[in-house]
Amino acid sequence: MKKLFFLFNSILIFQGLSLSAQWFDDFSDQNLYSNPYWYGDTGDFIIQNETLRLLSPEIGMSQIYAAFLFQNSNSFEWSFDLELDFAPSINNKLKVVVFCQDTLYWNGEGLMYYLNFGENGSADAIELWKRVAGEDALICRGEDALIASSFHRKYKILYSNGLWEIQSAAGSSPYYTTEVVGVDTLTTNGAAFFALHLNYTSSNTDAFFFDDIFVGEYFPDTISPQLYEIEVINDDQLRLSFSEALDSMILDPFHFQIIENGSLPFEVIFTNSAQNEILISFQESFPPWSTLHLQIDSFSDLDANATGVLSFEFVYGPLYEAKSGELRFNEIMADPSPAVALPNAEYIEIFNTSDSIINVASYAIINSGNAIYLDNFNLLPDSFLIICKAVDQILFEEYGATMGLNTWQTLLNSGDSLELKNRSGLRLDHLYYLNTWVQDPLKAEGGWSLERIDPKIPCYGKVNWKESESIFGGTPGKVNSVYLSDIDNEISILQVFPIDSSWVEMEINGELDTSEIKSIISSSNPFFAIDWENALVNDRGIIFECFPKLEKGKIYHLEIDKLRACHGSDFYPDEISFSIPEIAKPGDIIINELLFNAYSGGNDFIEIYNRSPFFIDLKNWRILEKEDGTVVEDARISESALMIAPQEILAFSRSSEELSFYYSDAKREQIRSVNDLPNFPDDEAEVCIVNADLIMIDSLNYSEKMHFSLLEDLNGISIERIHPDRPSNKAESWISASEKVQFASPGYQNSHFWSGGDGNAQIALEPKLFTPNDDGDKDLLHIRFNLDEGGWQSNIKIYNDRGMIVKNLISNYWIENKGSFEWDGSDDNKEMAKAGIYLVYFEVFNDRGEKLAFKKVCVLGNSD
Repeated sequence: MKKLFFLFNSILIFQGLSLSAQWFDDFSDQNLYSNPYWYGDTGDFIIQNETLRLLSPEIGMSQIYAAFLFQNSNSFEWSFDLELDFAPSINNKLKVVVFCQDTLYWNGEGLMYYLNFGENGSADAIELWKRVAGEDALICRGEDALIASSFHRKYKILYSNGLWEIQSAAGSSPYYTTEVVGVDTLTTNGAAFFALHLNYTSSNTDAFFFDDIFVGEYFPDTISPQLYEIEVINDDQLRLSFSEALDSMILDPFHFQIIENGSLPFEVIFTNSAQNEILISFQESFPPWSTLHLQIDSFSDLDANATGVLSFEFVYGPLYEAKSGELRFNEIMADPSPAVALPNAEYIEIFNTSDSIINVASYAIINSGNAIYLDNFNLLPDSFLIICKAVDQILFEEYGATMGLNTWQTLLNSGDSLELKNRSGLRLDHLYYLNTWVQDPLKAEGGWSLERIDPKIPCYGKVNWKESESIFGGTPGKVNSVYLSDIDNEISILQVFPIDSSWVEMEINGELDTSEIKSIISSSNPFFAIDWENALVNDRGIIFECFPKLEKGKIYHLEIDKLRACHGSDFYPDEISFSIPEIAKPGDIIINELLFNAYSGGNDFIEIYNRSPFFIDLKNWRILEKEDGTVVEDARISESALMIAPQEILAFSRSSEELSFYYSDAKREQIRSVNDLPNFPDDEAEVCIVNADLIMIDSLNYSEKMHFSLLEDLNGISIERIHPDRPSNKAESWISASEKVQFASPGYQNSHFWSGGDGNAQIALEPKLFTPNDDGDKDLLHIRFNLDEGGWQSNIKIYNDRGMIVKNLISNYWIENKGSFEWDGSDDNKEMAKAGIYLVYFEVFNDRGEKLAFKKVCVLGNSD
């Protein structure tokens, strides 16, 4: 059993203490020792969820108290929120002492007024008692059995000129009713105590809860309620907000009427527990844009302060529902750290492109599938709204209209998908942004927003966005710093490829206007249907589903009238072909051209050619540089799908734009950037192409000796394969690119490509007249042979018109039955032979003693 706690004499307690005639404690400060200061068994209590709760370590009695000043007070009030999680009894009860004159203990002689909660039997009621000189006298008693079981109620005790009134309300209701009144005059003034005196058994050591305790002078409410706001919710509902809680008679529909048409509501309800807001629903719709008057008969507050008949004016203006493109994302701060000069917080800015006021209530921003709903706000035409977290709203309000939302989905620094939808779910705008859109490397670390260049054109992707140029890092709430900057939107189709047997992706450079895409793209032989309704548009292009499923081994075709740019000129492509890719075998993809001695400051490049009849996916293929058989550099061609069609050429360099600078004829759409492409040695090395499984597909042991022998400066000159069927590692398969193409042909047919000529003759010279001046036209003499069988050794000698040997082209060279050799016009001294007539002597022999000899005449023209 706990010991009885005796309190200090009030004289000692109040010594040096400044008393207040009024205080209120809702325990939100989590503190029992400030405003007011509580004394007594404070260790038996805790503050939990801003509520005072008993938490006693043992059974017995606990009491706490706080002082107040009662002086010349004809009217006084005490109020509190009380919850008892048990049925009160003689052993588990509560005394709330509202006034104790000098000392606070139950055997004292001082004047005391207290409320008693708990008695024997089941008729428990609240009672007001007076104690004088240790003798108790009942002043009044409330309704029997109202507190016979566990309860949660609020109480007010009002004293005015000898009249005591006890009011109570259900725990969540503001609607107090008078339980009982009593008469007893309180004449003593000065310092006094308010106290809580608890008795409990072991099962109830934590079952008492207190909140919102008020002690102070009582000022009766004599003011009638005021209407704060009338809000038009829709075409048949009004919401009215009042200055205080109302008597429930306000809920009678016959209190309301629209004066102009006599319309009556069919329902009136409170919308909150405070009973100071009502929703009125009418049977008839309000006429749009008409001034109407709502008449309300007299109503009263909870203290019976009544109003007269009132009339209020309102107008129903139908909300404008934004159409697609009329509300757009205009600025995104996804990575605010490190901050430049703006708050270190995320924000999204939207812009009204229409001529109408748009109320954005219940509009939604969909962030990676998660909906964030906007609050009520009227966004004017050509105006901005900053949207951020609720806790950050105060940070952005100085920049313009700001809406802080309690629900917020964190923005990804890159690769986030955003949609903006109206109330009906119509998509107004969408955005899939990447951090690669930031071009300035100094801004890529964060602190700079992405700004839309022109919100009034239908471009959603990279071409219409740019990192902010503002010195503050962004322009929330005002015109973007990049507004109406130049938009480069030259569109072209990079590739079309199947993701699987049902879905196809069209990868596009630039950005399309997709509004008419389904009417300008269709399939041809073999036919398949395209589901344009569910097509996906992203930063790479368009993904669509086709029916029936694609079959392996078939080549499909897309017929395209034109591709319309969202901003800029249209694009008129040829027919586009694609197929499910096949697995490449060695030799299907060959190295076709190589620049290993780039101009100073430039980059090398490598070109490949698909000599197979299949589409091949180069995803995760690699380019290797080897020296003495060891890989010294290696680069991945592409981490995503990269198709190469039959007979297609693709070139790779560290900078595709740079190749176009040095070689103006470079076919840009056939060139891909590979950031870590090897820097090939200038003299010699081995370069290899391997597939995703690291199987060797082609390799080339190159050397500067493969160049045209008369070239002195090899900088910026590539070597080209003369024909795709020539073996990679034969020097005679390669020659320097022509000066006519600026010494390289990246992305298109080699300048010295030879198709093979007449296939019937055993020996043929093409052309009969050649001019080795490196102009790309007839620079080489092709000596083609077409024998009945292979297995021959061969010699080729070139004679001038005086019968002297000027060039031993090949000696004892093992050949197959078909092939060719080239003479570049140089002699054995690596000097250019003189113009004139020459004899080509070609002899072959085998191990059976058979020998064939051929003589053909050619003309070497003037090389100037």
